[in-house]
Amino acid sequence: MLEDLMNDIYHDLPLRGLFGLRLAVSACPPLQTFAACLLGLMAPVAALQAADGFEPERLDLICVEQPMRAVSFGAPGELSYGEQAPKESDPVDVLVTKSRPGEDFTYDFAVIESSAAYLQNEEAIWMTGKQIEAQQGRFKINLSNLMMTLTETDPDGSARFRRFECEQRITGNDGTDQDDSNKNR
Repeated sequence: MLEDLMNDIYHDLPLRGLFGLRLAVSACPPLQTFAACLLGLMAPVAALQAADGFEPERLDLICVEQPMRAVSFGAPGELSYGEQAPKESDPVDVLVTKSRPGEDFTYDFAVIESSAAYLQNEEAIWMTGKQIEAQQGRFKINLSNLMMTLTETDPDGSARFRRFECEQRITGNDGTDQDDSNKNR
């Protein structure tokens, strides 16, 4: 009954205006009106409680750079593609920590720490189950396959697309680091 009334109010509100809304609400039985108001007031409280219970989550990675793809521009209308050797010969450590909840339930804010200064970022976005993104979309970590990408552009419009294969680092009970490949042994 209440659901039918709410549907009528929703669909007829543009026709009846606020006066019609007042009449419809006054026609509701008091207990159902109270229950609807109470539910409406509880939603913001639940959101605040979720923010209070926010738990920082961490993703600790060891990443190895792969050969990168490069696009460069020559004479007008001339475009060349190529592959270049990785800039980083040693593995790069990357630690991403959720710093605070986002404004809705689809993302959280995060901080990126790294052994490579150019990867560090205080303003990253962690999209749960999808990816971590920073540097206005130029830096991404795909959470399904742990592939990290970084797009670098030059003033002439040339671009390099750097790729890193990453493994999750798991800390053992004795405080030693173990990579993800050892967790199933």
